[in-house]
Amino acid sequence: MRHLKIEDKVEIVNAFGKTRTEEFIAMNPCHTCPTLQFDGDDGAIWESCAIMRWLCVNNKGGEELYPSDPILRGKIDM
Repeated sequence: MRHLKIEDKVEIVNAFGKTRTEEFIAMNPCHTCPTLQFDGDDGAIWESCAIMRWLCVNNKGGEELYPSDPILRGKIDM
């Protein structure tokens, strides 16, 4: 996120604490970390690969980190 110059609020949570609250489970029914919560009512995504892809595809400069070539993307996803 720093490399892409994305303003963020990172919250370190106890996996057996906050992730088990009703509020967290409503946002992420799998109650897993990491979770990327969007502003407003757009919900959230979880799983590190999904979050990294979203950050790279939806932000300027992400092509450098997650190229359009499917072979290279596959290797990164591994």
